[in-house]
Amino acid sequence: MIIDIHAHFTPPDWIDELRRNGARYGCELREDTPGRPSLRLGDAKPAAFLPSLSDLPVRLKTMAQRGLEYQVLSPAMSLVGYNLPEAQGQALSRLFNEAVAATAKTSDGRLIPVATVPMQSGRAAVEELDYAVKKLGIRMVEIGTNVNGANLDEKEFQSFFARAADLGVLVQLHPHQDCVAGVERLPRYYLSNLIGNPTDSAIAGASLIFGGVLEKLPSLNVCLV
Repeated sequence: MIIDIHAHFTPPDWIDELRRNGARYGCELREDTPGRPSLRLGDAKPAAFLPSLSDLPVRLKTMAQRGLEYQVLSPAMSLVGYNLPEAQGQALSRLFNEAVAATAKTSDGRLIPVATVPMQSGRAAVEELDYAVKKLGIRMVEIGTNVNGANLDEKEFQSFFARAADLGVLVQLHPHQDCVAGVERLPRYYLSNLIGNPTDSAIAGASLIFGGVLEKLPSLNVCLV
């Protein structure tokens, strides 16, 4: 059995809603270059995304060609909106989670949905995780390797990890190459991805280990990419 656990997905319904009502979520969806939409989250620089990541028939065909039995659908970290105010960040997470859960239901079980949560607020992150698991049936959540520069062993994240452990969900840690450690020294040669991403993943893992998070929560399941 082959499972592709690192496959980003941008739900078409999510895009359509942001195109119509982006301001409600603190977002602006633009398409300055035909066929290459971008999303501005609050005051962050626009983040481009590939329309091909929304094409479900092509995705399923490619999976068959590559011999993949299952694929895990996760959000791109450039689109999760940790910089947004709490209410808008939670609304954006809810929109993605409902859209990715609905998409997965059309795939005969081949596509596995991954939730996102607004980590800028511990309360909202726990609330959205509860909704994703209990209402949508999602069993995996993706968060950043840092949250607006804060390492994951900080006190404000304890409630999220405790709830994730209680619910038995898998927590996938994923870096955002524009927000990794030392990013100011990595602008050329795609080093923000080649060096910055694995470095930030290592910092995240080390923070959970040396910060005592994994010792305190032995049932917590974590995956690093």
